[in-house]
Amino acid sequence: MHESGYDGCSTLVVGAASGMGRAATAMLLAQGAEVRTVDLATHDLAVADHLSVDLRDEGAAAGVAEWAPADLDAVFLCAGLPQTHPAAEVVTVNFVTARALVDALAPKTRRGGSITAIVSMTYGWERTAGLVGDLVATVDEAAARTWLDDNVEALGDPYIASKLALTAWALGRAAPLMSERGVRLNLLGPGSTETPMYRHFEQAVGAETLAMTTAVVGRTSTADEQAGALLFLGHPANAYMVGTLLLNDGGMSAAMAAGSFARAHRKSIENRS
Repeated sequence: MHESGYDGCSTLVVGAASGMGRAATAMLLAQGAEVRTVDLATHDLAVADHLSVDLRDEGAAAGVAEWAPADLDAVFLCAGLPQTHPAAEVVTVNFVTARALVDALAPKTRRGGSITAIVSMTYGWERTAGLVGDLVATVDEAAARTWLDDNVEALGDPYIASKLALTAWALGRAAPLMSERGVRLNLLGPGSTETPMYRHFEQAVGAETLAMTTAVVGRTSTADEQAGALLFLGHPANAYMVGTLLLNDGGMSAAMAAGSFARAHRKSIENRS
């Protein structure tokens, strides 16, 4: 494999028909990768093979893994549903099936290969255990679906909750997965990105609220800007990156962290005076 690209690599993109997944697929093809794709929808990209599957279905991850070839170099999990869909479906696709895909595809990924999943701007995820901890702690797909039947409404915004859950689970799974199989698991946390899903976010939270997430750079990200970061995480040149959450959010997490630090500093000064 060339250091500058994915030439000759066997890759799999889940959620490849639109948005960041489509951009990642096109980028991989341009860099010489052999690409297989998974999505409920079809697309017109010249990939090696495509599997149409509904990730809301129980057992979808097992079906993808059975279809996928062995010795994959890189897997990219880009599928997701916004909160304009039924809550249980959102959490199922964004967390339950995504989690199952990691574990189902790890045996199909060669030692030294990578799995990279898209989450979101999950800044402060570690402080949300009270919200998503019980969901994250479910032992398998069946247990998670049972838990959702009884508790999905308590999660609030299903998109945010599902991405927080995936972040918490994946960062906890990364070190064992590396030790057990030599497969790197990393996460991309995009900021607001101009994809078909963006209009759903506007509908769910309002254009003014969503605009706040682009305040630092002054614009939304392009799908290509996120795809580039996704491929960076999956590239074997970054073999020491394990359990990394890369926030490619136009500076919003930095601004939030700096604001929190400044407030804490002011409070400490007030307490000393």
